[in-house]
Amino acid sequence: MRIHGSYELAKNLLHKKLALRAENRHLDIRREVNFQMGALIDSYWEQYGSRKKSQDREKAVLEGIRGSLGHLFVREVDGAAVERWYRSLTEEKNWPRALPFATSTSCTT
Repeated sequence: MRIHGSYELAKNLLHKKLALRAENRHLDIRREVNFQMGALIDSYWEQYGSRKKSQDREKAVLEGIRGSLGHLFVREVDGAAVERWYRSLTEEKNWPRALPFATSTSCTT
């Protein structure tokens, strides 16, 4: 990296970069994800989904997800968005709603 300025400025910038690296803060972890779920679905399909034996069923599931969540950015898809998608899917198909966690039952022998 070239610094246009004094030697002291270059030295200070070098020390700052070395300190960030030593503290493991040199990576931009807070960088926002700026692509849509549709692009993520396409990437998944190309890398994994198209090679599966169950690719017909996989394609149908991915198209269902794309229809509901494909326009959203990846950072916007959280548990609530997935829950809304799943709720609309079960209501549309008239399926019984599954419990989020298995209920414990007691067994007596």
